[in-house]
Amino acid sequence: MRFSSLSMTSTTHIRCKVGVLAAFLAHPRYESNEDLIREAKTYVLGHHAKWAYAFHLPKEEAFEVLSRCLPEITRRQQSTGMWRRKNADIYTYGILRALKHAELLDQDTFRYDLYQEFREKTDLISTLVRRNIMNKSTNVENVVAELFSTQGKNGSWFNSLSATCFQLQTLIELGIDAKHESISMAIKWLFEQFHEKFEGRARTWRFDFENIFLADNYAAEQDGFRRVAPEHGKMGCISSLLSGIGSFIIGNPAITTAIALYTLTRLGYENDKRILDGYENLYNIRGFGGSNGDINEFVWCVGVYKPNSVHYDLQRTGINYDEYLQIVKERKNNK
Repeated sequence: MRFSSLSMTSTTHIRCKVGVLAAFLAHPRYESNEDLIREAKTYVLGHHAKWAYAFHLPKEEAFEVLSRCLPEITRRQQSTGMWRRKNADIYTYGILRALKHAELLDQDTFRYDLYQEFREKTDLISTLVRRNIMNKSTNVENVVAELFSTQGKNGSWFNSLSATCFQLQTLIELGIDAKHESISMAIKWLFEQFHEKFEGRARTWRFDFENIFLADNYAAEQDGFRRVAPEHGKMGCISSLLSGIGSFIIGNPAITTAIALYTLTRLGYENDKRILDGYENLYNIRGFGGSNGDINEFVWCVGVYKPNSVHYDLQRTGINYDEYLQIVKERKNNK
């Protein structure tokens, strides 16, 4: 996507809806779903900062949308060969990866040398560009050792679900085998954050969750996120229990579940029952967007978990929360 410490401002936008869409498109059961693909294509075409998101689309659809955007992409390239000034290397890696995925990465199309800032440097982004974009033989030992140096004894990074997933995704991109002992430890820790049944509780509401991934310390979750993605700052959508089982849920469990599903799918667990059940439940709890009764059913924002939000204001949407819960129940029964 893909979700990683590299991707907060480039290769994906990690808010609820688009993060969940990317997770679905990574799984064989959902990657051809026309409705999900349509929603993702709309996102790519909606703003120039989102071109890198096309990496999540099937190849043909990525080619279609990026072909339409290509004149603007080439126009915005800077003389350094990169795009943007803030976090330019991260953002550029995302665009290059999406263009390569769409088979549109041709140096002759661009005004400036695409790789001039990456050929000689040994940092993580430059290593990834040379390895994954330029297809050059690259020594990854130093950057891999640095990533593993911050892994905890329990297998996680900083006791944070999001940080652990982002680091695993980066290691995958560096070519580290999913059976590596340290990666196996991290996978074990991630599955320990899986809840088949979970009664969610915030200050004014309750919701019975099924098949979600949720860590149990919000401070650690946010701290880990900032450590691996400092360019993005605090991320309010990232969810966790406040401080242990029985405490309030903070944030949106849909996004942390999606991050874990995406990561574990890429690690080869796409057929694990917990992963399949997690995807099915995530699809079934999609919420409502729109107004005046005009419904878009592909929304996973906080309205799903906060019945007093605008998503369930009867005057705004024509839908009340009880009606929404009834639809969710019917979806599950139909399965």
